[in-house]
Amino acid sequence: MEFQRQQTVLIVDNDERILRVMDGFLANAGFDTRTASDGHVALDLLRAQECDLVLVSDHLPDFFLDAFLKALHAVSTCPSVIVMQSDPPRSWDVGPYRSLGASRSVNKARPCEVLGAANEVLSAGRLSAN
Repeated sequence: MEFQRQQTVLIVDNDERILRVMDGFLANAGFDTRTASDGHVALDLLRAQECDLVLVSDHLPDFFLDAFLKALHAVSTCPSVIVMQSDPPRSWDVGPYRSLGASRSVNKARPCEVLGAANEVLSAGRLSAN
């Protein structure tokens, strides 16, 4: 029987309510979670410990999204990033950020959608690693 380690998710958002909800929701689903209230705190956490997935708000108080994604990949080998949008992702295209590691976007007001996207992205990563 092969032991599988718990997957680590870093949640980055300056809204304390979103951090609490996502942290609890993902922890209850079996993920090891870390939270950061801004991009600099997130980068410090990633320097200290790698993770499997970063869930990042589309609006950070200290970074534009493209600058944060570039900085993230400069300090981390974290393979997967999902952008959490404040508004439904109808008009926002992840395309411009795909080259910076963003695989998709989700509505952060819907924790079930975020969890589903996290499971999907991490499952795809496990399959491509094998």
